[in-house]
Amino acid sequence: MHSVSIGSPLPSYHLSVKLIQCG
Repeated sequence: MHSVSIGSPLPSYHLSVKLIQCG
C-alpha cells in the first residue's frame, strides 16, 4: 500500500517535468 502511495506522486511529477520541457 505504501509503495502505491509513494508511486502515485512520482508519475505525476514526471508528467509535469515533461510538459515543462516540451513547452
